[in-house]
Amino acid sequence: MKRKDETKHGHYRTKDTNLQIYDTLGEAMQFGMPYQTLLNLLPADPACGHPLRQTTVC
Repeated sequence: MKRKDETKHGHYRTKDTNLQIYDTLGEAMQFGMPYQTLLNLLPADPACGHPLRQTTVC
């Protein structure tokens, strides 16, 4: 991935994006603000997840 990023974009874009997200998350924590992700994640299919666990309330 690194080599392809560097060939296509001139720099290691994946690493740069990860560092940007890490810095933004740190700023949100420092100022007590909610973090808004930069990634565009689609909802996962519930069938792909683990089954729900039984929980008990004490």
